[in-house]
Parts: sequence; C-alpha cells; structure tokens
Amino acid sequence: MFIVFEGIDGVGKSTQIELLTGALVELGYDVVSTREPGGTEVGEEIRALLKSDYSMGIRSELLLMLASRSQHVDAVIRPGIERGCVVISDRFEASTFAYQGYGRGGDLSRLRAINEFATGGLKPDVTFLIDRESSFRATFDEDRFESAGIEFAKRVREGYLELSREEGWVVIDGDREINTIQGEILEHLRLLGLTNIKEGKS
Repeated sequence: MFIVFEGIDGVGKSTQIELLTGALVELGYDVVSTREPGGTEVGEEIRALLKSDYSMGIRSELLLMLASRSQHVDAVIRPGIERGCVVISDRFEASTFAYQGYGRGGDLSRLRAINEFATGGLKPDVTFLIDRESSFRATFDEDRFESAGIEFAKRVREGYLELSREEGWVVIDGDREINTIQGEILEHLRLLGLTNIKEGKS
C-alpha cells in the first residue's frame, strides 16, 4: 500500500508519519517511510537546492521537483510496493498541484500531464490531507517556500482543500490533540483493511 500525507508546512505531517510508522511496525508490517522532495541521494541534493536558491525560476523549480519525484518513484516507492511494504511518503504529486499550481499560478492541466510522465502513472492508495487553520506562521524565513509569505501559504492551503474535494482525499482536522489525530488515521486505514495484526504477530 502507498500512503501519502499532504498539507502546508507546520500542520504536523512529520509527527503523524512517525506515529503511523511505529504503529504499523508494531502490527508486523514492513514500512518504508520517505519524503519529497528527497527520499533518494539525488532527491536530497535537489531538496537542498530547491530550498536554498531564491533566484530559481518557477519552471526550474517545477522540473527539479519532478526530477526528484521520478527518481523517488523508481528507486524507493515502486520497489517498496513490489516488496510488499507499506510505503508512507511525506508529500507526493498533490504538493505539485497545490504549490506550483495554486501557489505559483501554474496551469493545472499541464502540471498533471508532466507529473504523469514523472511518476509513470503511480497513484497513492490513500492521501491524508492534514489541515490546520492555525498552521500559518508569523514569519516565513526558513527557506524559499516559507519566505513566499502568508498569501502564498493561503493560496496553497485553499488549493489543497479544493483538490481534496475533487480527488476524494481524507481531510484530517489538525487542530486537535496528536493522539486523537493518530486514532482517526488508524481508523481510516482499518476500514481499508490495513491495520489488522498479521498472522503470527501478537
């Protein structure tokens, strides 16, 4: 199974991925936890460049994101799925549509087409969108995405929410206790048949 967590910076994706990974390992699953951009040696180099180069144009940003994703799919995600692992990724294609589409103003139909080429058509089995009204930070000075400012972050969040309605993602209210959020995520996965204890585990 391929699980993706989405949302703007600061919503708690990393925390929930860590908790879910631990819970699934306890249940006997082999889990691959990864992230975008990144997840591979090439991807991590691209990640560092994307976050630090403030002079980069929008098209260059997009193509580097997709280059990282293509390598990620080929080297980590597909092999993990083929081995029978549960693959959990912090971000995937939805980030491109939200950030480079709604945030940067890119054409969504073009973004979808080029993303399809980069991923070879791979889609998540389930996408969790963690949304928090309180996630907007007072200052945006950590990297080139956060430095884009509050209006950029609002456009990205609104894009995520609009896409979630179109795509049928699971929207999680992130303005709650961490354990409550984790319980909701596990319940969704239980309904998909994932969080049953494997034979021979206790």
